[in-house]
Amino acid sequence: MFVRTSLPLSLLLTLALGACTGTPEDEPAMRDTYSRPALDEIGDDPPWALRGRYVLGTELEIDVRGGGELSVESTRPEVFAVRPSELEDTVNGSARAVGEAELVLYQNGDEVVRQGVRVAEPDRLRFRAAHFAPTALEVDRPHVVVGGSLDLVVDYFAGDEQLFGSGALVVPEDAPGFVSSLFPNQDWVALAPLEVGEHEVELAVAGATVGSVGFTAVDPIAIESIELVERPVSGDEDGQVVLLVVVGRDAEGRVVEGIRDAELLVDGVSEGRGGALIFTRRTERLEEGSLELGVEARWGGLSSRATVISDGAGPLRF
Repeated sequence: MFVRTSLPLSLLLTLALGACTGTPEDEPAMRDTYSRPALDEIGDDPPWALRGRYVLGTELEIDVRGGGELSVESTRPEVFAVRPSELEDTVNGSARAVGEAELVLYQNGDEVVRQGVRVAEPDRLRFRAAHFAPTALEVDRPHVVVGGSLDLVVDYFAGDEQLFGSGALVVPEDAPGFVSSLFPNQDWVALAPLEVGEHEVELAVAGATVGSVGFTAVDPIAIESIELVERPVSGDEDGQVVLLVVVGRDAEGRVVEGIRDAELLVDGVSEGRGGALIFTRRTERLEEGSLELGVEARWGGLSSRATVISDGAGPLRF
């Protein structure tokens, strides 16, 4: 649940989704869901191009530009197919089979752009913690509190090459986790244990197991303290977003993730229950006057405090 709509959600959605607009140009070109500009590229007019390396089973959008009558064809539709979209200057793409193909952009019937694409099965996965916004924090066998949940962004690789795609990831129905579809351009897995102990969640793409994510489920009574920790938001190169996350610590000092029901207060005023708060500190607003805010988290008889310099917008609770 989200509160206080004064927070500029467009900033956060840009981080997670990438901006969907750019400065129109006359030069014919194509780009896909994954090459749309991210936050740090806005205003820099990033080059139009396809990422070109897709996870088997991915459905994506391809933007086209150039003026006149535009159309896109695939040289091998059995590998990568294109079909019309309801959106203007966009077609839909489907990564159907492992292999290579070329996408050809036609303008008024003439070929103007040709670019190769490759569809592959991932053989390596990387996991990053996410708290509404994806973070840059890589995660390996985290500890997660029973009754809570930890969201992980899934990054795909074939060898050393990163693949792009989403929508084809599956986990077993009886697994202590599930696939989240919060954002359409990135696969997320939520780890949600109900029993204490070691767990392993198998992940499959297009019917084939491609890896697993292991974690330790921790009894809430084993958490001896909590902390408010700041985590870097992926794509936020200029530090415009402050993400404070509630984590626990056990007797050995290990971080326990997944607390989602802490009472969160800002300057003594309750924001409700959640596991994270997001503030903004955009430079242009800070120049007009910044706020020093006292943040407190309370959970299970424990508490933690932190101070945030904000531009006055927000916060967003998650």
